[in-house]
Amino acid sequence: MDEVSDIVKVVACIDELPNIIWKAGNGISRNTWDRILAFTGAEDPDAVCVVAGAQCDVETAMKEIRDRVRLAVEKGVPDETRRQVRGGSTRFERVLPGPDRMYPDTDLPPLSITAERIEKIRKNTPDFVWNRKARYREMGLSEVLISEILTLGIADKFDKLTMQKPPFSASFLAHLLTGTLKSLRRRGIPVDKLGVDAFENMMDAVRKGYFAKEGAKKALEYLAKHPDTRTDELPAAIGIHSLEEENLPELITRTLEANEPKHCNGDKDCRYRFMMGELMREIRGRLDGEKVSEMMIKSL
Repeated sequence: MDEVSDIVKVVACIDELPNIIWKAGNGISRNTWDRILAFTGAEDPDAVCVVAGAQCDVETAMKEIRDRVRLAVEKGVPDETRRQVRGGSTRFERVLPGPDRMYPDTDLPPLSITAERIEKIRKNTPDFVWNRKARYREMGLSEVLISEILTLGIADKFDKLTMQKPPFSASFLAHLLTGTLKSLRRRGIPVDKLGVDAFENMMDAVRKGYFAKEGAKKALEYLAKHPDTRTDELPAAIGIHSLEEENLPELITRTLEANEPKHCNGDKDCRYRFMMGELMREIRGRLDGEKVSEMMIKSL
């Protein structure tokens, strides 16, 4: 019966010994065994084998015991891997490699794969890299940004945030997730604490007009240190308040009158860059930089 015990251990995964009982002993008293024989209706010379375990394992064990006994009577020693024991005999160790053994693995109990489980896995399986690249190109991302998003392992975060329809371009969001976070990390800011919720908090503040997208870096730096900050608390916390667009012409006029770059020598591009630098020192994060640039060009 050691042969049968080995089969039950390997194939049915009932490995706590004794895993089968066929006679009194091994923790079973003679009285208890007699009661088992009476319950089964067994008589001499009937053989009774008792197996205990999980229902699915016991069902597997019963089938294997029946097949093994029949095989021993009809064929003898089967083709399988066997180990040598004292006295020159051998005992079952494992079935031979092949489709019956490897697919599925007989060392593990069978698992039912339901359609619901397959669908759940499909929904949670990341998209193929080549599909993501094509999608990111359609969003206007450069090849450099696409490569960074994929190699840094932030593609899932980027996809979740773009689904929230950020109040700025996908390229700007990608720069925040890559270059901006790198810059903050170098300064010792705990950017690893900035999850999707923190970015959604910042985007909501921009969306509501609390500050412009140029204030995103400052907001993320603050949220990394104070993650429980509410959206409506962010402007005061980072010291940036929105600027009404109708007040911009007056600020541009004041900037142009107060500053005249002598080093530009009439170069319009040089003058534009200088004036933008002076103006943005005062209003950075308070108004969209593209709008400021357009009005500055018109004013020059």
